[in-house]
Amino acid sequence: MVDLSVIVVNYNTRELLLKCIEALQTPEDGALDVWVVDNGSSDGSADAVAACPGVHLIRNEGNRGFAAACNQGIRLSAGRYVLIINSDTFVEAGLPAAVTKFMDGHPDVGAVGCKLLNPDGTVQASCFRTPSLLQAVLELSGCNARWPNNRFNRAFRMLDWDYDTAREVDCVAGACMAVRRETIEQVGMLDEHYFLYFEDFDWCRRIRAAGWKILYCPDARAVHIGGVSAAAAKREMATAPLEGLRRYMCAVNDGRPLARAMIVFTANGWMAASAVKRALVGRRMRYGRDSA
Repeated sequence: MVDLSVIVVNYNTRELLLKCIEALQTPEDGALDVWVVDNGSSDGSADAVAACPGVHLIRNEGNRGFAAACNQGIRLSAGRYVLIINSDTFVEAGLPAAVTKFMDGHPDVGAVGCKLLNPDGTVQASCFRTPSLLQAVLELSGCNARWPNNRFNRAFRMLDWDYDTAREVDCVAGACMAVRRETIEQVGMLDEHYFLYFEDFDWCRRIRAAGWKILYCPDARAVHIGGVSAAAAKREMATAPLEGLRRYMCAVNDGRPLARAMIVFTANGWMAASAVKRALVGRRMRYGRDSA
């Protein structure tokens, strides 16, 4: 059996995708089982990948979302471990070997998160604590985005940790995470009800609930730009983060009807407010064109 399969989901990020694939094809890491799932891109991504030797391509007619596309690759891949990365994630040489070695040495670990770096070399938050009800409300309401240094957000995103040491965590970012095949067979694949965002949180929740540990590996490094596919899918992304967090928090608070009601109320309120804002912006744009 192959040691490591790599699943890359793409939506209209052709140039970044090719750079992502190039980073996976280094002599140090040898041949990998690489799968690219293209979600109906219109920028020539699929044709460009078809010309890449040693890369398996799955073409979707439309944008199925991140979770569903990942699962397509997982079903066809053969590795003992499955590494999921975004198309705007560029692994450093040695990451596949580091992930494989780390998981081989920790048989009780179901998933591993990698060290993510911003393009300028600074550390990007890639590990998270299970959000409390208050932290979720702050996230849903946009308070964390407006005041990112509040203590609740710093605790949620583990911003007071230097990310230089291996440790057990609650959640790791799906931009670059490895999962044991045995774990996937036990807990199932990603929940396809999530279009984009928080499907990784939900997977980590189920992995931990099944008795597996989730660890962070600082020796597995990658550069992650972030938000590129989301920007390309503006219509689908209008409410996806809020819907994802709402679904996840409802799962976390299963059996707590009051908490679930608060999450649903807050999420629905902000999604409605966002819809009104988009409608008003569209109306202003139309008015501006009509008056020109």
